[in-house]
Amino acid sequence: MGGGGKSSSNTSTTNTNVSGQTGIEGDNLGVAVSGVNGPVNITATDHGAVEKSFELGNKTIETLGDSFGELTESNTKVATEAMNNMRGINEDSLAALGQANAQAGVTARAALKMSDSTAARSQTGSSQDMTKVAIAVAGFMGLAMISMAYMSRNT
Repeated sequence: MGGGGKSSSNTSTTNTNVSGQTGIEGDNLGVAVSGVNGPVNITATDHGAVEKSFELGNKTIETLGDSFGELTESNTKVATEAMNNMRGINEDSLAALGQANAQAGVTARAALKMSDSTAARSQTGSSQDMTKVAIAVAGFMGLAMISMAYMSRNT
């Protein structure tokens, strides 16, 4: 009896290794993708750019604030110095004008004195004295006109 039997067996194993992670490198605009054969996870990152931009903005505002304060202080000093200089110039101008007016008074008195002596000599008909009077009066008038023009310009 005995016949023999026949048996056969077949085994097969298939392994599939798939990595579904992509690192943040290259030109992928900061997107990380992971998960294959299952849920896919996508993570977007800005590499801290937004946080750094806020820091930069705050530093800029601080710097501008400090600069504005320094600028205001500097402008105040410049304006104060300008006003002090103008005050000095005005005082000098007024002093010069006072001296010119005093000189005009001296010239006027001299012209009047000369005209009195000319009037006393008018009987002799001296034209030389009249010329002196005319020159003195013209000088006085010219000086008076210059003084008045200078005073009206400064008011």
